[in-house]
Parts: sequence; structure tokens; C-alpha cells
Amino acid sequence: MRTDNWYDEKVHWVPQYQKLIHWLQQSREEQGLSMRALAERLAVPHSFVQKVETMERKLADVLEYVVYCEALGLEPAERLQLLSYRLFSTRTGSNL
Repeated sequence: MRTDNWYDEKVHWVPQYQKLIHWLQQSREEQGLSMRALAERLAVPHSFVQKVETMERKLADVLEYVVYCEALGLEPAERLQLLSYRLFSTRTGSNL
């Protein structure tokens, strides 16, 4: 069992992941895209987008995240770098 706080084994939705999903949802909404329209871009059922945004389903891996970002015209690395810094500073107490 992990003792650091970057992953909550009971909840699985750590604040960093929640913020990432909220960013994706906000980006979709700012573009005026419906869940169905984004699902069409992703070539997935609209329930996929709904489940991701309500955190009923996680993005399974980095590739899914990248494809999701690209469908929204977002730069995936921008947010991952921010999360990486937060995770690093949370685990080490670093102020870098």
C-alpha cells in the first residue's frame, strides 16, 4: 500500500485528476461543443465523454488523454507538465 498522497486507493479521484477533467470539460464548453459533438470527433459513443466528465470512467492511459486533448485542439503537454510539478512538489515538499 502506498503511503504518499498522490494516489488515493479508495477514491481514485485525487484533486489533480479532478482538475484535469474539469479543464477538459471547461475547454469543451468554452468551444460550444456538446458532448455528442466531441464524441463524434473522438469516434466514440457520447456516453464515453459523459462518463469521463462525470468521473464515472477514467481516461485509461496517456494515449486516451492525448487523443481527447487533440479533439479539443488543446496541447496535452501543457497540463501534464503542470500536474507533474504539483505531484513532484506534493511528494517531496519541493518549492521548485
